[in-house]
Amino acid sequence: MAISDAQFAEWLARDVDRVVLCELKFAYESGGALAEGTVYLSTRGYRTGSADTPANVAYHAVIAEVPGFERRIDVATLGGRALLSVDSMALDNDGSMDFMLDLIADGREARFYLGAPDWPRSDFRLAFVAVVHGVKADNDKRLTVDLLDKSYLINDAIIGDTIASGPNAGKPKPILLGRVKNFDLSAYLLDASALTYYVNNFALDSTFGTTIFPTVRDNGVSLTDTDLFFMDSGSTTANAGTDTITQVGHGLAVNDVVRFGGGGGSLFAGLSAATQYWVIAAGLTADDFRLSLTKGGAAVDITGTVISGSWACDRRRFYCYASTAIIELSSSPAGRVTLDMAVVDAGGDLGTATTPHRAFEYLLEHHTALAASEYDSTALGALDAAETSETSLYGRAILDRMNVLDLLDEIAVATYSWCGWTSAGVLTVGRFDLANIDGATAIDTITANDVYGDPACEQLPLEHGK
Repeated sequence: MAISDAQFAEWLARDVDRVVLCELKFAYESGGALAEGTVYLSTRGYRTGSADTPANVAYHAVIAEVPGFERRIDVATLGGRALLSVDSMALDNDGSMDFMLDLIADGREARFYLGAPDWPRSDFRLAFVAVVHGVKADNDKRLTVDLLDKSYLINDAIIGDTIASGPNAGKPKPILLGRVKNFDLSAYLLDASALTYYVNNFALDSTFGTTIFPTVRDNGVSLTDTDLFFMDSGSTTANAGTDTITQVGHGLAVNDVVRFGGGGGSLFAGLSAATQYWVIAAGLTADDFRLSLTKGGAAVDITGTVISGSWACDRRRFYCYASTAIIELSSSPAGRVTLDMAVVDAGGDLGTATTPHRAFEYLLEHHTALAASEYDSTALGALDAAETSETSLYGRAILDRMNVLDLLDEIAVATYSWCGWTSAGVLTVGRFDLANIDGATAIDTITANDVYGDPACEQLPLEHGK
């Protein structure tokens, strides 16, 4: 019968024989594909039984020095990454462990388990997980396995793909997360003649440019004019032969970008709601206009002349391309082009554009080597839900190379939360309860027994005892 956690804790408190097992992963090629193997090490002789997992394995009794492992949260910073330290592991070597020097083990896990020599493998408890940084020979009798904490796997740079052509060729595309305000697009001009700008490094959700629009300004002036007019059966007609829409005093100009919303009925056949259309010069008068799916392109084929419901026409002087994350202006700007945007990734996750820890999880998913099982999605979801109810917002523009770990740390510090590794090697998160930090009194409440500021007498600090 397996021992309980309480029994294991009681065993830890006693002065008894213990054994440390290390299961160290390495990579190798098998049939042209990458495979993973395990080296089994221990502080003393240990062999698993046929009913154990792994079964019938003899651990090499070569661990001379067990690595120390420490993790703690630094409450002085009230947020950020947990502090971790991992020592190296020393192995005795009579020549039989020379193969360790040739293993492809860098970046692979080393899992350490603690138990008694006579226990079945299932009763051992995982003590901590480290990452192999390298193996070296100190001398003919001793090997050292350098270990790091698992932050090594996310201690990597995040940088946009290189712009291939145009005036900013060779410069990285920006990476936007969350809600970004007053972002300068002028530095990311792609084509001066086409008036196109990169707004992000990755594809955006298809609602970009349909139901979700950024705010674009030219020299501080918005390029958006919402609810320009309403189309309905009483004020709007269509000519299916000329593909012309008639709306008295529509106010549209060449290269305006329009979209129809609202409804409760149907548009003229050939038009679709929540689709971006360009106003073209052909057939444009004070009361008539034609639409195209491309700038200056052929008119959309209108095949019906019946409209029902009431449809609001929104006008913008820019076009949004979701798949390439590009903004195209309708006309040359007078000054600096800036943008406000709630960034939604290609998966359509609206949370990426709102709460800080959804952006945190997005970074783990897309910009680290971690598998989904290596971060605590439940804890992340709990913080995401709390931040949603509090209307917590986050926004960041990465303009050049940045360290992913530093970015995660930034999110944690900004939200009075922390992130760190569990003993099982899973990245988890939590948050300080600042409203009840002393368990009874809110942090912003001063009572008679609280000390507020530095005690002083006649502006001189008081020493202890005075």
